[in-house]
Amino acid sequence: MASLKTELNSLAVQRDSLLKHIDTLQNDALPATISKLLGDLQLNIPLTGQPLRMSPVSGQCATLDELLARLTAVCGKCGLTLTKNQGIALLLLLAPAATLIRNIAAAMGWERSFAHQISAEQRPMVALRPVDATPVLLLTSLPNYAPISGMHKLLLSRSSIGLTRNAAYDAGQWPILPLPALPFIPELPADDAAPISQAALTALLDATSVAKTSDEEITAVLSPIFAMVSPLSGAARAEMYRFIRVAAALMEGGLPVALDFAILLWVVPMVDRTSRNFADFKALLDEYPLSQAKL
Repeated sequence: MASLKTELNSLAVQRDSLLKHIDTLQNDALPATISKLLGDLQLNIPLTGQPLRMSPVSGQCATLDELLARLTAVCGKCGLTLTKNQGIALLLLLAPAATLIRNIAAAMGWERSFAHQISAEQRPMVALRPVDATPVLLLTSLPNYAPISGMHKLLLSRSSIGLTRNAAYDAGQWPILPLPALPFIPELPADDAAPISQAALTALLDATSVAKTSDEEITAVLSPIFAMVSPLSGAARAEMYRFIRVAAALMEGGLPVALDFAILLWVVPMVDRTSRNFADFKALLDEYPLSQAKL
C-alpha cells in the first residue's frame, strides 16, 4: 500500500507539471479554444484569471502526539514556542501567518495541497483527490472569497478588525486565533516525512464524538457571556460547541481551558469589533485568563 501511494504521488508531480504548462499556454495562446478543450477533458480551469493549483497527495493517519510533534518542531524552527493546548487549538482550527503556515504545511506533507492567494485574480483549483488525500489549505486575505467545497480557508490579517468588519463575518462568524509578535521566519525546505492525511485531522473530532459535555451544559456556563454580545450564527455556534467538546477531551486542564480558548476564538473578536467599554465584559472573564488578557 505504501509503494502504491508513493507511485501515485510521483504521478501527481508529473500531472502538476503538465497542468502548469497548460496554464502557460492558456494565458499566452488561444485561451478560448484551450478552455473549451480543457472543459471537454473536465480539468475545470477558469476562463479568466491565474489558476492557483492545489494538488492533494495520498497521506497516512497519525496520532495526536505525532501531529503535535511535527507541529511543535516546525514552529520551533520558525522561532515560535507552542504549548500543547495551543498546538491542539491550531490543529483543530488550522489558522496563522503566511510563511509559518506554509512551513507547517510542508512539515505535515501538505505543501502540494497548499496555496497562498494574494489577489482576487488568482482562481484556486483543486485537483482530483486520491485515496487518503492530504487536506486542501488556502491561505488568503480576502474575507469575501467563497472557498471550494472541501477546502480549508485560512484568513490572514495583521489585526482582527480586518477580519471582522465586513459582510462575510456578519453572515457567519469564524474563529480568530491571535498570535504573538512573530520573528523573521525563513521558508523551510519540505520535510521528507510521509504526508499526513485529512483523515488524521478528522479522527481528532471523531474520536471524541461521544463527549461527556452536552450542548446544554456549555450553554448554561456561557449564557452570561453570550448575553453581552451579538448572537452567533447557528453554524458558528455549532462549530464553537464542537471545538469545546473535542478540546475539553484533548487539552490539559479539560473543560475550563477549552471554554477559555473558545471564548478567545469566537467571542472576543465580536466584542473587540464593537469598540465599546470592555469593563462589564471583562468582569465575566475572571476564570478565563487567555480571553481576559486579550481585551
